[in-house]
Amino acid sequence: MQNRRKRISYKYRKVIQNDEKDWIIVEDTHEPLVDKKKWEFIQRTIVINSHRNEKINFFLLDGLLKCYECGRKIGVRTSSRNSKKHMICNYYRAHAKLKVCTSHGFCYDYLEEEVLYIIKKIFENIDKNKLCFNVKKRKIKENTTTLKDKKKTLENEINIANSKLEKIYVDLLNGKITEKIYDNISKNLNNEIKLKENDLTNLTKGNKIEEKERQKDISEVINEFLNKDYSDRKTILRLINRLEIHQDKQVDIYFNFKGLSDFAPALEGCKFKFNICTT
Repeated sequence: MQNRRKRISYKYRKVIQNDEKDWIIVEDTHEPLVDKKKWEFIQRTIVINSHRNEKINFFLLDGLLKCYECGRKIGVRTSSRNSKKHMICNYYRAHAKLKVCTSHGFCYDYLEEEVLYIIKKIFENIDKNKLCFNVKKRKIKENTTTLKDKKKTLENEINIANSKLEKIYVDLLNGKITEKIYDNISKNLNNEIKLKENDLTNLTKGNKIEEKERQKDISEVINEFLNKDYSDRKTILRLINRLEIHQDKQVDIYFNFKGLSDFAPALEGCKFKFNICTT
């Protein structure tokens, strides 16, 4: 990252900050310590859990609830009389007298129960065989591209070695090198070509074996994922980006994965009106 600050003039030592739009940012210049998906998940979790009082217990949807009207976070309050949990817009709670928003004081337990029901039904509606087929198809495409690149690299290296052989033979005929030097260099180049050709043969054979194992692993992972319990907070944070609560009890669920809305169940008799979205 460069150009974050500058001097007013070369005559003065005073430094001023540049606007963020003028920064020069070059990504992926260093090998990352963690992969990008894990980094983004951790950063989102930090934002969700920041700027809050210390809490002993977190609710399942804690930090994901947003007020649709004002965009602020919605908190969960437990009644001291009956221990029931209700939601409340934090902006309304801080400025209730100004009437800048509405309370959104709906029952949290009903919301959590119905969100878990929707997630369960979504994953019940997913066609496992179709999902496996699509994932395998994408993986095969990625691996085929990688295999082609490796084969092309090996073939180029073999061609370069053959060109060197031809060149030193011409140098031998022209008397530029001795026969002893030619024998040594040609021996090394022929060994290199032989190794590259073996690598090329093994690359094709090995890829077929790896592909069978990889497809088996994909099926096992998908079955495990679709059959797991979705009621733990860590999984919910991976699946859901946010829930926007409207004052008329409509709830917009924003999933982190595209296509999940296609498997949303028909929702009848729910206490909230749900709208399934993707980020």
